[in-house]
Amino acid sequence: MSICIVALVVLAFMGIFSAKYRKWAKEAFGCVARRVVFRPCKTGFNERVKAVVVGSILKRNQKLAGVTYRHFEAISWIFTIIFLLSMVFTVYGFYNIAVYGTCDPSNPDTCVFTPSTPQCSADCQPCQCGSEPVGCDSPDYKACNGNCTCVQAVCSGSMQK
Repeated sequence: MSICIVALVVLAFMGIFSAKYRKWAKEAFGCVARRVVFRPCKTGFNERVKAVVVGSILKRNQKLAGVTYRHFEAISWIFTIIFLLSMVFTVYGFYNIAVYGTCDPSNPDTCVFTPSTPQCSADCQPCQCGSEPVGCDSPDYKACNGNCTCVQAVCSGSMQK
């Protein structure tokens, strides 16, 4: 059943862009619907996915393919749990970004999606871009604690960092 859940989500998404995967997504949906009410899949979707996965591994390593074949249900449950946990953390991150503006409200500096706008401090020095100095109040100047970076084409039309 676990492979049906992951396959349903993945194939439904892929089916949006390609008709090739819509048939598999319908089968995965039927399999999940039947397994939820504790009935076996009619379509043999589990066995077909198992055959495709083990067949692709078999081309590279026979021992690994044998282990995968024997323990396919346990491996598929492990991947299902990892998939569901990653979905939960993704939704939680999107929620934090929408509500707090950062993916980690307790430590916003660690989030790569937090928009950072450098603030000129009182001790910032003019930035030397080309031959003309650019002051802290210029829109072409981005600085924090004297670490200056010219962010737009200034002076002679070249961008310098």
